[in-house]
Amino acid sequence: ANTLAFKQRGRYTTIGPAFHRTHLEAGCEFCGSCVSACPTGALSEKTRKWEGRPDSVKTTTCSLCGIGCRIDLQIKGKKVIGSLPADDSLISDKQLCVKGRFCVPEIVNSHKRLKKPYIIREGYRFNIGWNEAIDLAVEKLSSCDPDEFGMLVSANCTNEDLYIAQKFSRSAMGTHNINSDARLFYRQNFNQYIDLFGRSGLASDIQNASVILCVGLDTRYSRSVVGVELRKAIMGGAKIVTINSGEHNLATIADKCILTEPGGEGKVLETLIKLTASNRRSAPRKENTGTEKDEISQVADLLIQADRPVILIGSDLTAAAGSTSSLESLGSLADNIGASILSLPPQSNFTGTMLMGAYSELLPGGVAADDKKNLGLLRKYSGSSIPKYSRPWNIEDASAWKNLRVLYMIGEFPESQHCSADFTIIQNIFAPDPPAKADLALPAAAFTETDGTIINFEGRVQRIVKAAPPPGKALPDWKILCSIARRMGKDGFDYKNAAAIRKEIAMSLPAITGKPDISNAPAIKGRLTQSAKKPIKRKRRTDEYPLILTALTTEHTYRGISLADTVDGASVLFREDLLEINIRDARKIRVRDGDEVIVSAPGINMDLTAKITGRQPVGTLRATLSRGKSIEFNPCPVKIRKK
Repeated sequence: ANTLAFKQRGRYTTIGPAFHRTHLEAGCEFCGSCVSACPTGALSEKTRKWEGRPDSVKTTTCSLCGIGCRIDLQIKGKKVIGSLPADDSLISDKQLCVKGRFCVPEIVNSHKRLKKPYIIREGYRFNIGWNEAIDLAVEKLSSCDPDEFGMLVSANCTNEDLYIAQKFSRSAMGTHNINSDARLFYRQNFNQYIDLFGRSGLASDIQNASVILCVGLDTRYSRSVVGVELRKAIMGGAKIVTINSGEHNLATIADKCILTEPGGEGKVLETLIKLTASNRRSAPRKENTGTEKDEISQVADLLIQADRPVILIGSDLTAAAGSTSSLESLGSLADNIGASILSLPPQSNFTGTMLMGAYSELLPGGVAADDKKNLGLLRKYSGSSIPKYSRPWNIEDASAWKNLRVLYMIGEFPESQHCSADFTIIQNIFAPDPPAKADLALPAAAFTETDGTIINFEGRVQRIVKAAPPPGKALPDWKILCSIARRMGKDGFDYKNAAAIRKEIAMSLPAITGKPDISNAPAIKGRLTQSAKKPIKRKRRTDEYPLILTALTTEHTYRGISLADTVDGASVLFREDLLEINIRDARKIRVRDGDEVIVSAPGINMDLTAKITGRQPVGTLRATLSRGKSIEFNPCPVKIRKK
């Protein structure tokens, strides 16, 4: 990793980053490999410093991103005290990122954990028992018409939780008004993104590749396991090519690094499609992609000559408004060169949300809800009544949130647009902030406290194993929903465990019972309704708005919870509401590192913290926004000033 070195000489020798740099300045990704390799125990995890040796170890699947690394949870008594990389040759190969290696114990053992149900009365919070909580939920839900109910579920939930959530909406509430938070993350790029998922390769393709094209990918912190695989591929002779509009860590190891203008990835991909299809080369000339034509031609040469090309897609690409065409172009490029595609989502069970039917337009199996045959099969398999599909519930549109009497959120927290519902039920591991955002809060189990399955980026079904009991009176999501449905008098919710739910899922999706060493998830056949908003013409710089802003939304969350706010020290790595500015641009406006700045444009007014860097291209800005924040058109010309 080139982070640690011997410092000083003789008896003054110490180990650390060379030249008096910090770990961050030295490029450390905090994966913890040095801690695992340390033979003396001089390096250890801060959170388990005084915990001693574990009593037992449980192997499960990490649920903090979509890679699906296997982890060994260290258990002492009834508590998770640490996590180590499991012996898993299929994906992580004894590696973890900083989240899987260090963040798990602080999340599940946090003092913020919700341990009892509570209600809000006259602005005050009162803890109540489960019977009273379920009775109140039944009262509100039973008096709610189907069109007045909406359910929002987290893409970090297990397949079993997601399946019961959609069954609760469709069977108990008689509506298809269910959606996942992933829809708001990908927005108008959703259908194109899932099309690429249908052609997903395997993690082992990376090490075996001859040329790897990384588009919009940064492997720091969240996907450092993939970064390790890329370095192994380089040792095997692979060539790395990156296309990105901003600073990223792979630039230091890439053979070719194409840095585009903000939102310019699509034009580079279109050029590559033409060159790889015709196998012709044009004379070098400057294009509006912000790169030299001969550089793109050299990349095309590499891709054409590659016998085992692989394309990796990161989250940076999907942030831009023009990503729809970029994703389509990636599919065409893959066809031209015969490449396998690996999309790397930040959500741990993004594929599961589609295959379990956690969207109004999709049924279990990822099939269309507006097909009468599919509805008939679901009625048969589930043994319950399913309403006729009438219209989509597209949560991108503000109209979807109007006229809701009850909003039920599982692994999610309400944003401003959600607060119009008459009654809000929050089911999560933490309480919302402030607690009054929930009229009724129900304590749920984290992934270390429940059994189930998730489906990773390869389409591989992976087991989630219960390692410790949930705190207080918290319960798994599926068990809470089943208790409410039974109290409402609904049939078909008498499950003894997650395995019984999985047996029912297998009728619609046989792959759910597949072996974990096989990638066998089917392609998504249904389609999601896109927002009716008309595409906005790309805006250019003006004298009033001279800088181009690209905004990314933080992906370091679990069940709607910011890891930066939950894990001690994580805010240094998972920076939120941060604005990266080139040194030259910062000097012009007299902004220093750490200054509070105001970014403004028509429809935009944000307070952000400045980070001065020489790696950000001149005339451009890159913002990482906290969860729930976004800009309407991305990238966008803006102006900034000191606060």
